[in-house]
Amino acid sequence: MKLEYQVISLEIAKKLKKLDIIQNSLWYWCQYADKRTKAFLITNEQRYENPGIYESYYSAFTCAELGELLPWGYISCKLYNTAGKCEFLGWGCQEIEDEKDSKPYSTEANARGSMLIYLLENNLINKDNPIDIADEHEPDDFVGLGDMEDHCGDA
Repeated sequence: MKLEYQVISLEIAKKLKKLDIIQNSLWYWCQYADKRTKAFLITNEQRYENPGIYESYYSAFTCAELGELLPWGYISCKLYNTAGKCEFLGWGCQEIEDEKDSKPYSTEANARGSMLIYLLENNLINKDNPIDIADEHEPDDFVGLGDMEDHCGDA
């Protein structure tokens, strides 16, 4: 799978940076200062090798990184058209208990990134610590792997 399908698009990366989300990821969208080429992906290490030649950087968050940034209870899933033949529409991201259909996106990373933008723009999460939100879940509500047998029987 191409790297471009595993990270958020440049457009979503720019929106997240404009919303002041922390710019710390494994990959970055960047462009040469002279704009001789279109934006391309570099690693975090490459970003520091020649800092003067790039005009701007935008974190190209991966699905895993976005999973860390999204609050508990948000999932991504494949969306299908169930009317007629079952065709793949794209990726969605929504709150587990939300029954509304998610808008389809071309990649899972874009679906998660768009959800993060929605949550930030609507002040549903804190930009400095996205996962630090007040919700109804207490630490005791979560089952650790060591406790799995107690809750699920023989796994």
